[in-house]
Amino acid sequence: MNTTTHSLVQKLWNYCNVLRDDGMSYGDYVEQLT
Repeated sequence: MNTTTHSLVQKLWNYCNVLRDDGMSYGDYVEQLT
C-alpha cells in the first residue's frame, strides 16, 4: 500500500470514528460514506 492510499484509508477511519462517536448506525455510515 503506497503512502497516498494509506493516508486516504487513515482519513476514512478517522471519519468513521467521528460518526461512531455521534451515535450513527451502520446504515447511516454507508449513506454518509458513499
